Parts: sequence; C-alpha cells; structure tokens
Amino acid sequence: MLNSLTHTRAIRARAARLGKTLTTFAQDDCRNFAIDFHASVPREIRDQVYGFLISSLPRVDVQPRGSTSLGKWVKWASHEFVGPHFAREFVEIYYEKMKLVFDESSMENIRTLLATDTFGYGILPVDHLRVCEVWFKEDDKGFYALPDTPEPNKILAEYMYQLGAFLDLKQGSAHITFKIDLGGHTDDYSLCVLNWHLELLGPLLCGYKEKNLSFKVYVMSDNKEAEGRWRDITSLWDVPLNALMNKVGKWRAIGEIYMTRL
Repeated sequence: MLNSLTHTRAIRARAARLGKTLTTFAQDDCRNFAIDFHASVPREIRDQVYGFLISSLPRVDVQPRGSTSLGKWVKWASHEFVGPHFAREFVEIYYEKMKLVFDESSMENIRTLLATDTFGYGILPVDHLRVCEVWFKEDDKGFYALPDTPEPNKILAEYMYQLGAFLDLKQGSAHITFKIDLGGHTDDYSLCVLNWHLELLGPLLCGYKEKNLSFKVYVMSDNKEAEGRWRDITSLWDVPLNALMNKVGKWRAIGEIYMTRL
C-alpha cells in the first residue's frame, strides 16, 4: 500500500513538472497570438472571446480575509501569458461575468474588496461588477442565544456601512441578491431573526431603490412542506419606509415576547 502511494505521488510530481515545462514552451506562442489578436480584432468580438474563455458565470466566494479564488482564470489575466492589453480587457469581462458572494464572515471586507486592484492593472471591481450576492445564515444555536455575541446595534451599523458600498457600483445593470436562511427555527424565533435582518435591510434597500440599484431578497422557508425553498420577499419594499418599519416593529414585539421565554 505504501509503495503504491509513493508511486502515485511520484507520477503526480512528474506530471506537474511536465505541465510547467509545456506551459513555459507555450507561453511565448500564446502571448504573441494574444497580442496579434488584440491588435486585429474589434473590441466587440474580443469581448465575446473573453466570455467564451470564462465559459460560465464564475461564482467567487469571498473568504473572511477578503481573498478570492481565481482558479483557472489567472493565466488569462497574466500579462506574461497574454500581453497587457488582452489581460486588462479579460479582467474587465471577468468582473462583469462573475458572481461575487459574501456571507456574514466576509461581509466586513465588502468595501475593501470592491476598491482593490487585485490584478495590478488599475481595474477596480466596483467599476465592472454586475452580480453580487449576500448570505445571512442563522446557525443552530441562534444569533441571540450566543452569550459572547457583540452588541447587535454595532453589528447592524457595520453591516449597513459595508452593504452601502454597493451603491457605488458603476454598472447600471448591477443586481444584488440577499438570501436570509433562518435555519428552520420555530415560527416565533424565525420572526425574531427575520426582524433583525429587516431592521438592517429596510432603510438600506430603500436607499437602493432611490438610486435605482436592482435587488432581490429571499428567505429560506421554515415550512416543512416547503423545505429547501426560497421565498421572495422583495415586495416588502413596495411600500414607503415608514410603513415597512411599522410592520417590522410589530414583528419585533412578537419576537421579544418569545425571547423572554428562553
């Protein structure tokens, strides 16, 4: 068994070395071709080719420190591999095609990431991003049940500050999706958790509407018959902010009654 494992590792190591060697030989040809391609083909056609190279809408989950997994797209964004002009345009299309996904562990990095020139070409995500997604997931213990949870109002203020960065997106077709996973708790507790998120999203998304920023809000249903399904609650923002927050206030009262019983 040990010999077989050692043999397998040796084969993988040789394959990796061969891959690097072939890439080195191919790099110059690829770069020369990409430079000629950029010089001779109109931008509209070039953008289509960049889209084919991506081939599908890449989902990029932001890690807690704000890093992203670029994976196989890196070589097309390398000026050493395709030349500076091809690389710059590819990065622009890459940002336009990607779906950037944040959750509560990485939300504090939204402003930093949108304003970071990851590839070093002076191209910022905030100028090209079209699709972003934000997940709120309630854990099994419950947000309010954790004794070491920081003051909710401070978290609320930080989230509002970070989520407000999407108002700076330059693409007119930009769209933000919010998903609130209530974790399948009881109705009263779910209402309490949903209320907290609506206190955050209520005024914030009214600001989105004023700026014509497109958004959708979904809640994971806690109905056992509809388990695993998302329910669209975006229509809550069809009413004025004061009417929405009055409704949230009523839900808060129900949630507070429940929390006193814990």
